[in-house]
Amino acid sequence: MQETRADDDEGRHTTSHRELIELPGGGAHHRHTRPSASSSSGTRAGSTKRFADVEELAAECRFNDCSHGTEPGCAVNAALAAGTLTHERYGSWRKLQRELRAIAVRADARLRREEKREKWQLRAREGRARARRL
Repeated sequence: MQETRADDDEGRHTTSHRELIELPGGGAHHRHTRPSASSSSGTRAGSTKRFADVEELAAECRFNDCSHGTEPGCAVNAALAAGTLTHERYGSWRKLQRELRAIAVRADARLRREEKREKWQLRAREGRARARRL
């Protein structure tokens, strides 16, 4: 908790936010951020609480494994198109999801193998596409 100023007894402005994010399968990640003007530094930890609106939209998608790219029936893309979800907020949510995935991959050998396999599968597809163009 910050001290108060002596001259007017008001609290000091805090420009950063710390949170402990629970990881799937156990463990935790400490994250230190500077909140944007639209977010509240008093929000509770975890992506489901901070991005509850985006999580609710993602749960409404037609497919459980929706990547929110080009799938039909994607509630997140519909909200982005309608303007009820800003691209900035969606981008922040995606960034947090990537961070959580990277942390989980570092902690789980099975996920590391999956990441490696997916990376090489992508490279193979790109190589075959390049070969077809030649």
